[in-house]
Amino acid sequence: MLDKLEAVGTSVGAVAGALFPELSQVSPAPGRRPPPPSEPSDEAERDFHREVSVQLVFAWEDAEGEPATREALADVMFNMGLRRLGESGMAVSFEGLKHETEEDLLPGDPAVVVEPGWELLRGTRSRVVGRAKVRAP
Repeated sequence: MLDKLEAVGTSVGAVAGALFPELSQVSPAPGRRPPPPSEPSDEAERDFHREVSVQLVFAWEDAEGEPATREALADVMFNMGLRRLGESGMAVSFEGLKHETEEDLLPGDPAVVVEPGWELLRGTRSRVVGRAKVRAP
């Protein structure tokens, strides 16, 4: 996705600024991020935010082995309201809605996060847009 943005002469930051102009006016203290944007006003805007979130998750996954790119994408994703589902090495109970695996795990079975997933938070709502990859311990 980053290649596609650069091919048309834009960047992830420019896309985030266009989606959420209020964030460009926020100057967080060093090491702090601004709060996530508020709830979209209508269904079309919610669909748009979900689609952009899914595309950002794909771009983050494609940037494996590129920590600087992943960190930049993670900042944009955070500002859009995406939160990580787990961290690498974290012990969890397997949940099919939040986790994916190639092993035969049942709901509630112990598992270990291999790669975090992503969840879109909007007000009191949440939606998984990228399930965490897990394995049996």
